[in-house]
Amino acid sequence: MIYQVTAIILISLSLSFIGVPEAPAQYFVGVTVLGVNKEYNSGLVERVQILWDGKSEPEKIHVIWSAPGIRPFGVFGGVIGGVKLGASARESLVEAFRYSVEQTPAVQHSGMVTLQGTSSLWTTNEGPSAGAAMAVAFMAMFNRVRLRGDICLTGALEPGGRIGKVGSIPQKMQAAKTGGCLTVLVPANQIFDSAWNRNLQELALDYKIKLQEVDTIDEAYRIMTTPRL
Repeated sequence: MIYQVTAIILISLSLSFIGVPEAPAQYFVGVTVLGVNKEYNSGLVERVQILWDGKSEPEKIHVIWSAPGIRPFGVFGGVIGGVKLGASARESLVEAFRYSVEQTPAVQHSGMVTLQGTSSLWTTNEGPSAGAAMAVAFMAMFNRVRLRGDICLTGALEPGGRIGKVGSIPQKMQAAKTGGCLTVLVPANQIFDSAWNRNLQELALDYKIKLQEVDTIDEAYRIMTTPRL
């Protein structure tokens, strides 16, 4: 029965993407996730589109990752699935969602949230490095504010809303340049990490992007939701 209900939900939501008028309560957020194509050791851009219907039912909010091969996964009594999410990435997404709920206590967390990730290559999202970006995106969704499309964030979500270290930042900077990001937010103390084989500030100048360290989700949220002057 879960599979049948999930399929119906996906079909009804997919119609809203192709021209069915939005209900006033609906809200859409898009966020850029920076990844790595391990086969070619190059950066990869993934666009994650998030649609929240804002409805009062189901009372326990449900989350679905819209992708082929749906399978159930519990989030506040709901469902999340999709073969494009690896186990670690799925766990990170769940934690990011829980964190965003905790940080928005005045919001009625009900209805359906549908996510869909697209990229230039068919890929499986592995690892926790998108956790911070997804936490920021979920908070923006619940607060009904827009994210800036010219700022990207990479970092793991850690307890207390800290942003944890990630790997492959040079490759992710390459992805940011390709994806049109003008600023890349990275975890604190990683710009001058000895793990990189070149100076990241010099690489940022080559790519014509700005590199900035952030320590917490709140700090990243303020930067990513502040309108351009």
